[in-house]
Amino acid sequence: MKRLLFAIACVVLTVAGILLTGKTALFLWSADKTNGTIASISGTNTTCGRKSSKRDCTQFHAQVAFTAKNGEQHTLGISAGSRDGHNVSIQNATAKIGGIVEVLYDPSNPSIAYDNSFFSIWFAPLASFAGAFFCIIPAIRRR
Repeated sequence: MKRLLFAIACVVLTVAGILLTGKTALFLWSADKTNGTIASISGTNTTCGRKSSKRDCTQFHAQVAFTAKNGEQHTLGISAGSRDGHNVSIQNATAKIGGIVEVLYDPSNPSIAYDNSFFSIWFAPLASFAGAFFCIIPAIRRR
């Protein structure tokens, strides 16, 4: 029964990976590119690390303002890093207010936008395929 469940999970993750790859490729094919400016940075107190080594940290988030070709103003939220400890100053964020970020956006719906980085664009498809790959092992392993 476990092997069947792992096999089903593999199929679901593989199909999800294929669909997400197609969606990402179509987005990249039709996306417009522009530069945005980091308008604000905020920090949130949270915990970072793995289960066995949790620690207090501050995660930073930046708001990137950009203008689409149609002249409309939009914003995009991106990660600006994290630092150990709570209430860490935003001066410790990896992004700085006024910094330039390359933005890819859907010209027909500019609210769908990503910072132009490999991780931002390809994380979901790659995570799906990685999950499918790692669930294959228990699904095909002999008893």
